[in-house]
Amino acid sequence: MTGGITFNFADVLAGHPGQWLLSGLLMTLYVSIAGSWARRSARSVRIRRAAGPGPPTPPPRKRPAPPKSPKPQAMPDFSVIWENLPYFLWGRAFEGQPGGLLLTIIMALEAGVLALAAGVLLALAAWLFGGWTRRVLFAGADFIRGIPLIFVIFWLYFLIPALFQANLPDTLTVVLALAWFTSAAVMYSTLAGIEALALGQTEAGLSSGLSRLGVLAYILLPQAVPNILPSLAGVFISLIKDTSLAFIVNVQELSTVAGQVNNRTQIYPTQIFLFTGAVYFVLCGTLSLAVHVAQRPRA
Repeated sequence: MTGGITFNFADVLAGHPGQWLLSGLLMTLYVSIAGSWARRSARSVRIRRAAGPGPPTPPPRKRPAPPKSPKPQAMPDFSVIWENLPYFLWGRAFEGQPGGLLLTIIMALEAGVLALAAGVLLALAAWLFGGWTRRVLFAGADFIRGIPLIFVIFWLYFLIPALFQANLPDTLTVVLALAWFTSAAVMYSTLAGIEALALGQTEAGLSSGLSRLGVLAYILLPQAVPNILPSLAGVFISLIKDTSLAFIVNVQELSTVAGQVNNRTQIYPTQIFLFTGAVYFVLCGTLSLAVHVAQRPRA
């Protein structure tokens, strides 16, 4: 047979016994392989029939659409500021309850005047008396400067009613705390300005018959004040910003009012607190500019 394998058993039997044995082995191997292949084919057919039709061919995947370019965002809506501007500026002042920016300015002015008076007096006492008086004053100033202002406000808010059995208005409590805290910085600035002057001026004033208090009032302070103006300006700028801590006792100053408006609207925190920060910047910048103008040499 052409193209296949044929076995002529007559030739095999007439041949050598070794050829007969080799042909038998090849025949056995051929039959074994063919039978194994037939069994595997039949088994695969039965399995496919038992499993039923296979899952449908999934449709081809669609390519994702290219991302759309983001739409330009609208400008921030500052209408919440204009709608609540009177409340930001003066609160309920026409009802007898000033608040907002007006209350912030009132508190800063009151605390600034008290701190300036107390600080200058403490500086004069430290310069006049020296010794243990100076050490005690320095210790008290260092103590109050080493404590966060928020703790000072809490102390006065809870301590004064407990000691004196009297409730002070919340605004007055904050003003006293601010004045006490700031007076320490004013004392150090004033004393540094006095002691920076030449010692010979003090000796000349004493030799001319002035008392030490007279030397301070007529010779030293008039020269020291212009020198310490930048330092005092920095102190009072910090005082303006420190008034924002009054929110912890619910005093209706500018920061508290801003928080109330934000809690009511809930969707404009960026605009509200940008406006609040800008107002504080204008206040502090105005004070700094006033000091620069006052220091300009006059023709």
